[in-house]
Amino acid sequence: MNKADFCVDCWCCKKAREKPGSFWHGFVKFIYHSLWCPYCKAYEKETGKNPYEK
Repeated sequence: MNKADFCVDCWCCKKAREKPGSFWHGFVKFIYHSLWCPYCKAYEKETGKNPYEK
């Protein structure tokens, strides 16, 4: 399992993608932009989308 696959299966990132106006959307957006989660970064590199976008 690579890092991007982990992000796809991450329950927090799943919630952020399912409900754009939710707390989890903001949380993942904050973590991604401020702390640079390696799994989220790998997801973006592989898919070309931010981890919190549908």
